[in-house]
Amino acid sequence: MASEATTSNIARWCWNSNNDPQSTTTGESDWKSYSDVQSLMIENAYQKKQNQVIIGDYIIDLKNFQQIYCNDKHKQRPIKRTIIDDYQAIVTLREERFFFPATPVKPFNENNYDGSDFIDQWRFSFNKPDAASIFEAAATGIVEEGKILDQVVDAEGMAAELRRTRYAPGERLDDFMWRCNPSFLKVYTLESFLYKSMNRALREQDMTKVKTLGPFCFILNFYIQHGSHQYNSRYFRGVVYRGSNQTLDEIELYKTEVGSYRKWLGFTSTSRNREKAEQFGNTLFIIDMQNNYYIKYRTGMDISKYSHYLFEEEVLLPAGIPFKIENVEYCNEKQKYFIYLNISK
Repeated sequence: MASEATTSNIARWCWNSNNDPQSTTTGESDWKSYSDVQSLMIENAYQKKQNQVIIGDYIIDLKNFQQIYCNDKHKQRPIKRTIIDDYQAIVTLREERFFFPATPVKPFNENNYDGSDFIDQWRFSFNKPDAASIFEAAATGIVEEGKILDQVVDAEGMAAELRRTRYAPGERLDDFMWRCNPSFLKVYTLESFLYKSMNRALREQDMTKVKTLGPFCFILNFYIQHGSHQYNSRYFRGVVYRGSNQTLDEIELYKTEVGSYRKWLGFTSTSRNREKAEQFGNTLFIIDMQNNYYIKYRTGMDISKYSHYLFEEEVLLPAGIPFKIENVEYCNEKQKYFIYLNISK
């Protein structure tokens, strides 16, 4: 009997890529993982004890553990489910998520401007305040982006996750967020095109993506800053870390701006685990959020318990959060620049 996934384990589904997929001499290297989104779709069906689920052009037969090509039922490949202890099996953070170079921009009026023009543009253009309309706009937008990127299967899988959300008829987003179990956060934590496309659009202020990516950006930002009945446990207070590869010119920019307020335009993934954050890059951001008791919107959220990658110990900072650059120093022992930021002031 298959072992059950726990909060510290993840279920990973794989398919056999061997030229002779039914061979009894299949090696471990022949097993290829489905994408995070596809694996989640299969796992959801498995947990519901469904006999099958359709993933793109394939039927996933959960009774006989076979992947069947829809256009030719004779083309079949074995599939398998494995449980991975994420703390033991995966020891590094995802590079593009946690180590993308961070370029600071100046708030329009120094330290008083929080937030994102990109998200605000969508918010002001959308005139339906109910949660159902906003979530449907997010799901539709993700599918549209998936079509552009030829990632339709993953896009439809993530849209389906959002559409599983349940709310009362006509319920406003702020009321829904106050009481909800934010399962939609898992969608953002999956390894997919979504978080990459969202943050690229936010960083580049690509207003052509407002209609498609704006809704989910808004939902995510709103929840981090405003929504949840778990008030005391949700807002993170402490120190978090983010590794990065910064150019010398970018590091010099941080040096010249010590004492000033700046912000990052995209959502920023940080980790509570310094050792993991130090594994890549020439720069470590050390971000202090210990004393932000009176600035509740200027903080991050510990999303690790909702994450597909619990081991990352992720604290997510909202888009456009301002920070003060406290100090920049070079550590000879680590051969890294340490950049100290403060979001508590």
